[in-house]
Amino acid sequence: MSSEAQTIAALVITAAAAVWLVVRLFQKNKSACARDCGCPSNKFKGGLKNDRRR
Repeated sequence: MSSEAQTIAALVITAAAAVWLVVRLFQKNKSACARDCGCPSNKFKGGLKNDRRR
């Protein structure tokens, strides 16, 4: 592979990675607790944290 082809391939890979990072940065938070996911309420979670410290 010529030096020019390697340079172009490296630039394409770098550009694709940069685009992927920027897209991930601006996506909305999709964590499960951002919606009604059915997990225990914060009050219950607080009780669990206190139990673990004992």
